Amino acid sequence: MNVAMVNGGNMLYLVGPKNFGSILKKIVLKYSKFPTVLVAAAKPYTTYKHDFLKLKKLFYIDCITKGVGAPKVEEDVTFLENPQDLTSLAISLSQFMNSLPNIKKYVVFDSLNVFFIYNSQNVVLKFVQAIVGKASATNTNIIAIATKSNEPYLSKLCVFFDRTIEL
Repeated sequence: MNVAMVNGGNMLYLVGPKNFGSILKKIVLKYSKFPTVLVAAAKPYTTYKHDFLKLKKLFYIDCITKGVGAPKVEEDVTFLENPQDLTSLAISLSQFMNSLPNIKKYVVFDSLNVFFIYNSQNVVLKFVQAIVGKASATNTNIIAIATKSNEPYLSKLCVFFDRTIEL
């Protein structure tokens, strides 16, 4: 699987469930020379950390671990209660986006589908629209992964991104 890299723009990758892990890894590695936040909503950040130990510009927002136990405090991780807490996620992402105003940055979502499990469709769509808008104003690109399905929200998500890539 070749992961297309576009300079600039917000991208939505629609992937099959079998390819999810390998595609995410390729995406993070492609953008890792820039400051990047990986929003871990599908799996705890520790699942990904082993693959990305050598990446010095990678930070995590973990939406799972705190909800199931007391996480170990680490410098490169922000823990949120759960994927339903979109307000805290938006605040954390805004802080990252504003922290390096003139430097290209990336936010990678491991799975947008998870947010639709914990929140209503309209709430998630408004959240994505707001984050993509904020990203455009702060020299940040959003790279999101969603698992291919027949869910009607997928076609609605596509309109917020500059490019949708099916893998």
